[in-house]
Amino acid sequence: MMDYGKSIQDTINYIEEHLEEPLTLPVLANIACFSPFHYHRVFLMLVGHPVMEYIRKRRLAHGAELLVHSRQKIVDIAFSCGFASHESFNRAFKKQFNVTPTQFRRARPHTFTLPQKATLTNQPIIGGPFMQPKIMVKPAFSVLGYELKTTSEDGRNLKDIPLFWQDYLRDPQMRKAIPNKKHPSVELGICTNFNPENGTFSYLIGSEVTTAENAPSDLVLMHIPETRFAVFTTPSVPDDEFSNSIQGTWQYVFKEWFPSSDYEHAGCLEIEWYDERSANPDSLQMDILIPIK
Repeated sequence: MMDYGKSIQDTINYIEEHLEEPLTLPVLANIACFSPFHYHRVFLMLVGHPVMEYIRKRRLAHGAELLVHSRQKIVDIAFSCGFASHESFNRAFKKQFNVTPTQFRRARPHTFTLPQKATLTNQPIIGGPFMQPKIMVKPAFSVLGYELKTTSEDGRNLKDIPLFWQDYLRDPQMRKAIPNKKHPSVELGICTNFNPENGTFSYLIGSEVTTAENAPSDLVLMHIPETRFAVFTTPSVPDDEFSNSIQGTWQYVFKEWFPSSDYEHAGCLEIEWYDERSANPDSLQMDILIPIK
């Protein structure tokens, strides 16, 4: 069984030792012995931040320490922290600390909280017990739905997506507007168009359809090729525990199942499958479909 925690911690240590040097996703993935996309997803799940966001925050913390404890010019600190220009360092620094580097250097005493180096711990997974997945090859299919563009940076997706679902579920017209449903009782939440460099991706709420004919113009059509999926079913729980069971299943996928399997994430998309099992408030379940290779 591969120790994912050690692999990710090794790259965290490498990042710390090379903050003033170029750092790329492929290089870090190679150190962890993962494909770049699999590394991106594992790092996000174990650390809580996209890897490139984590690097940016640690470089800003390093820059903040240099501002306080050295006499280097700000432009030299910017370049030594991996920023392409003085201006880009200033923008990123102000976004992180709400002050410019110059204002930060002048502040006495310093009361700013700096992003710290991540240290992984073996925290228990909530929401179990979890079942082994079914491996299936799903033929090519099409989905019509509503698209939300979001990002995992600073956990924004964890707020955006639940609000997106609330808007969808509160508006019966949105659900009725999707024509030609292949499975009328099934609704899908699809993560796709991932950009590991900045954490952005698209989230689709929709349904599998037989055709896109007569579809309203505000719906997005997505064609998904034949894909091999690992299908994980969440534990059966009452309504107030459903969110924990979903999050716990995601943790189980990346912390326990992938390390003990011969598979990696194949990239491209992830699917949440909600059907009649998700309508019983006393015993809720849903499926998570992860593309594998």
